[in-house]
Amino acid sequence: MTSSLSVNVQNPNPSLTAYGRDEPAPVLPLRDEPDLLSWLEGSGRLLAEDQDEDNLSTVEEEELSVLMGEKEDYSKDDEQEEGWED
Repeated sequence: MTSSLSVNVQNPNPSLTAYGRDEPAPVLPLRDEPDLLSWLEGSGRLLAEDQDEDNLSTVEEEELSVLMGEKEDYSKDDEQEEGWED
């Protein structure tokens, strides 16, 4: 089946480069751009983490455990009963 559309197989896209299956591809050179972390620090977009937010209050912990369905009165005896699947 011959088509009137003929594609130049040797160079279909000048921005692409073809290499043989058995030829190793060349290593790409590094750009002179900073990495993401350096760019964030340099542009002032990297925010410091607040240490106070890491600690949840006991009220928040209790609310989360109720929402997640965790037992609040967990004891060593319960661990032995629930470990039957191991």
